[in-house]
Amino acid sequence: MRQLAIFTITQNETRHLPNWLNANIERCPPHDLYVLDHQTTGDAADALVDACQGAGVENVIPVTHEQSYDSQWLTLLTRNFQQFLLGSYKNVLFTAVDEIVLPRERHWTNYLTALGDYGSKTPTAFEIVHDKDTEPAINWGERLVSQRTKCCLSKWYSKPLLAQFPLYWHAGWTRASNVPASTEPDPDLALLHLHRIDYDECLRSHREKSARTWKPEERKEGVFRHNMIEEPEMLSRWLLSNSDNTAEYAKLVEIPSEFKEFC
Repeated sequence: MRQLAIFTITQNETRHLPNWLNANIERCPPHDLYVLDHQTTGDAADALVDACQGAGVENVIPVTHEQSYDSQWLTLLTRNFQQFLLGSYKNVLFTAVDEIVLPRERHWTNYLTALGDYGSKTPTAFEIVHDKDTEPAINWGERLVSQRTKCCLSKWYSKPLLAQFPLYWHAGWTRASNVPASTEPDPDLALLHLHRIDYDECLRSHREKSARTWKPEERKEGVFRHNMIEEPEMLSRWLLSNSDNTAEYAKLVEIPSEFKEFC
């Protein structure tokens, strides 16, 4: 049985998928990375092929659903695929395509060996944010986190993602019914959430996502509805808001130095 599989799901993602691949292949063999491709189309489909081939990742699995945002389908799909991978791997990690999860010492083998039989782990989440009034746009050809100065801790994105047993996730993967809600995040395992790392990309992405086919109730009250924020001034405020309570501004702190080398 192999040690670790990491997988994600993507649709029409041209920026974060190459970063996800590059960050993970630095610390995990490409044959242990899996990309679920949810009907990527147009230029993004060519970009997906180029990114995966460039990273040496051959495990690209097409998945089909008539709606881009249907949390029930997404949750069931990822749960089933995680369970499938557990047939070949002792540890399975799922992340969204704009998330990078790594041990803070950046060595998976040492981290997992020290844990032994741990069941599941919840990383400590940090949102990397862009203050567009003081920071330039991201250069996507360079390491991303080193181009930003501020982040904030996020309880919302500190979620059970690494496990040795099937996880029964809630919508948005923020909780699992078989992992106690009181579980404390592991300070030695970090999740970098990069959704807010660049204003221009966020605006472009939200406009593209808002135009997709959504399950009707997801637009009104679904966990993914923040992807419909596309009014420029509102988006500027949202980038600096607290994901745990978006009515408040986030309490920003300096990005820990070790994260500068993550991606």
